[in-house]
Amino acid sequence: MRTSAILLRPAFAPGGATGLGHVARLLALGAALVARGGKATLLAPPLPASWTLRARDAGVALATTNAEPGGRDDGLETRDLARRTQSAWVVLDGYGFAPDMSALIDRPIAAFADYGEGPIAHAALVIDANHGAREEPYASVPRRLLGLAFVPLRPEFTAWRGRTRAPRESAREVLCTFGGSDPWRLTEIALAAAAQSELRFSALIGADNTRAFHAPPNAALLRDVRDLPKDAERADVAVIAAGTTLWELLFLQTPVLSYWISAAQRTIVEDLAARGACRSLGDARVARAADLALAIGELAANAEDRARFARAGGALVDGCGAERITDVLLEAR
Repeated sequence: MRTSAILLRPAFAPGGATGLGHVARLLALGAALVARGGKATLLAPPLPASWTLRARDAGVALATTNAEPGGRDDGLETRDLARRTQSAWVVLDGYGFAPDMSALIDRPIAAFADYGEGPIAHAALVIDANHGAREEPYASVPRRLLGLAFVPLRPEFTAWRGRTRAPRESAREVLCTFGGSDPWRLTEIALAAAAQSELRFSALIGADNTRAFHAPPNAALLRDVRDLPKDAERADVAVIAAGTTLWELLFLQTPVLSYWISAAQRTIVEDLAARGACRSLGDARVARAADLALAIGELAANAEDRARFARAGGALVDGCGAERITDVLLEAR
């Protein structure tokens, strides 16, 4: 089949604990293909308004499904849409896809995975864009793209390629962002830490986070922000919960303090911390405002560490991952 169309299927459920990070990776890949003259369609439940706009801006078509990710109905619907769009590949991203679902798809499958976790059953290609990704978990997959060279970033990030950031000697701004829904209530912890600080805080509230917040005078609440790079550029310190945001901020050379939740995230964050690219805040499920305030204050006061984090992050993620994956998909048609 000679076509440069792909179908993108994330394991996303509105209001869930995870999902928008998977959407973000797939939109980055879709945007890279569209930029090369191809066509990309994202099959998912209705997205938050800002993510619908991101897809539109990237030139990625949206198709709506109410099927539970990973089930038989999902497999049949994905298969049928791949046929209608004449997609050469179906790209899956998420942890809820059963082998029986992917067996129904009659197109080559490319799967995003993280340290062996992901929809690799029946995959012809796997992308594990993590530092230290290894071949062993993917012995059954014919082709493997492993490592940070394949981190896919959306166009609003890749527009910053080639820029070098010089951290300010005196820190003033802290950025806090914890994903689409923040089920571990890290935003509340960050706002409590802000109340113990003289720095200015910006708390980015995700599209699926509908909770009400009380912010101290030195903290601003920004809901469903579309242009993270502009906010990151102003920040001297960023506080996050790993995930896709970690790679985005490393690329932007923003000094990062990161919580982790899963075992895979712990491996990533602690390895990066050992390499001097960020600082680990530990398990998000036992986070305390006093500990966070102390960690922020220490990094804000240490311009040398912030400069080191910025250099290391920029060296690890070059922003060309989506284009490299696209090259492989196109050459394998």
